[in-house]
Amino acid sequence: LFLFFFFFLMIRRPPRSTRFPYTTLFRSLDLSGLEPGAELTLTLTAGLSVAGTVRDDTGRPLERFWVGAEPFDPNEPWWSPPEGAVQRLFRDASGAYRLDGLHAGTWRVTARGVGHDDGAPVVVDMPQDDGRRIDFVLSRAAALSGTVLRPDGGPAAGARVVVEADDGEPWSDSERSDAADAEGRFAIERVPTGAVTVHAELEGFAPSIEQRLDLRAAQVAEGLTLALRAGARVTGELITRDGSSPAQRTIQIQPRSGGTWRTVTTDAEGAFEVAQLVPGDYEFVAPPDDARTRELAGEDGEVDWALQQAASERARVSAADGEHLHVVLGLPPENPIRVTGVV
Repeated sequence: LFLFFFFFLMIRRPPRSTRFPYTTLFRSLDLSGLEPGAELTLTLTAGLSVAGTVRDDTGRPLERFWVGAEPFDPNEPWWSPPEGAVQRLFRDASGAYRLDGLHAGTWRVTARGVGHDDGAPVVVDMPQDDGRRIDFVLSRAAALSGTVLRPDGGPAAGARVVVEADDGEPWSDSERSDAADAEGRFAIERVPTGAVTVHAELEGFAPSIEQRLDLRAAQVAEGLTLALRAGARVTGELITRDGSSPAQRTIQIQPRSGGTWRTVTTDAEGAFEVAQLVPGDYEFVAPPDDARTRELAGEDGEVDWALQQAASERARVSAADGEHLHVVLGLPPENPIRVTGVV
């Protein structure tokens, strides 16, 4: 068993500072190798630090803000949160801060304030950068407002409006959302500046066309209209090579231009249906079942991806808004070409 030992380091508040009077640091130690009754000595040091100011894009100091640092390893995957992060809330009329409690290593330092974009992260190496000055500039956030409409032109009460930073990051905490009121109206504050995307979604409809905006600091973009779509309806059936229509088979709906896959399952008759499909080009794919997959597996039990794809039943579909299509997976192609040879 691993025994985790948590200890707390209390830092006395400097005179005339209005930041939190105490700082709590969490570190974990693996004590599994210690013998029972062994003596353990912990030595606490003052730690390393960075300091500077936090201002908005006009040069005005923020009087209330957070500055934080987290251990940084560029080789770590983005979904693996680092341990040992340090964050402080500061209140200072001049926007000054001093973030201490750092140890030797590489850190990523950033700042954030209510109603402002997050500061651009700065990477520091400790102890070489101990005492380094880092001045952050946080742009004042933008705001959006407008109306969401149903396909018939009526207000889409309860529709969810989503704004995301169009920065290409795989994971971002910059998403903002709001629910439209009974008149379909929405208003979103604290929107990140720069390139953003905006769309509306509501159960029973396909999402609105994504709008792209380039927002300036403190800009208020008003009068946006987001129109939900009826979407396409696709029905289909799966026919396997033995002529049967199997139930409970997974059908993948893959956008050909990239995007999120959807899946449906065939019913007892081998049929399936997809509603509110976003208009576009798709490939409907039925991967081989478990029995066929085992037949394709090599001696090591692994299945070659190309063989699995070749054994899948598929059909391409171009769906328009409001259109109803029907597809059959497994039908032989028209005018097939016969290929022979020796392997």
